[in-house]
Amino acid sequence: MNSIKDIILSEVNVKDIEFISSNNPLLKKKAKANFKILGPKHGKKMKEIAKAISFWGDEEINFFEKKGMAVVSIENEKINLISEDVELITADVPGWEIASNGAITVALDITLSEKLIEEGLSRDFVNKLQNKR
Repeated sequence: MNSIKDIILSEVNVKDIEFISSNNPLLKKKAKANFKILGPKHGKKMKEIAKAISFWGDEEINFFEKKGMAVVSIENEKINLISEDVELITADVPGWEIASNGAITVALDITLSEKLIEEGLSRDFVNKLQNKR
């Protein structure tokens, strides 16, 4: 992990990197129906399936994420959902920019402290001086 951390720190203008697990409370996940897949598979039932998925809480999302499958009951019929049927997305958290791609999620704290603002101004000043030369 430290070798990855060193590479990222050298390439990106960030102060520190902290690796967290997928069950960290910072990462609030939501489940969303994949309409492109569910539509052809389930036709008219797609809207009801999407509604059921939208009500999933942390427990259902964690189960689906671990098992890669879930069962929903629509009109007394059990419908099996697999990983391609549902999109798991990370919800926005105030003060953070969060992006996911597959199993990798990156969260960037975008809160500007007084110290960071001053550092940015000094870098900008140095850059302008260098360009004037």
